[in-house]
Amino acid sequence: VLRPTWLPEEMTMREQVEGDTVSMGFTPAESASGAALTLVQRPTVGEEAAMTDPQASTEQIGPYTVTVIRRGAEGCVTYLWEANGLSLTLTNVYDPPGTLKYSCEQMGQIVAGVR
Repeated sequence: VLRPTWLPEEMTMREQVEGDTVSMGFTPAESASGAALTLVQRPTVGEEAAMTDPQASTEQIGPYTVTVIRRGAEGCVTYLWEANGLSLTLTNVYDPPGTLKYSCEQMGQIVAGVR
């Protein structure tokens, strides 16, 4: 199981395991909403289906080649990549609703620090 080595603020973590899939939710310690940044990882199985989202782009973040799905110029919503035989998905949180909590730079730092 891989985990982030850096988070943008103090957070509590909850982990759920369902078969081969591990889902982690990271909630800011000071959050009243309970909205969570999520990291999901599962074993990579053969050729993964290519992301077809028209707002997806590929970036090199740290040691990883990452597909980034954006909403608007500044809205980095989802990051998908592979590491150590795992397919990982990091999803930003809308907090308050309609506003992404973490910047693209912060999300990239989280991805770069996953070990």
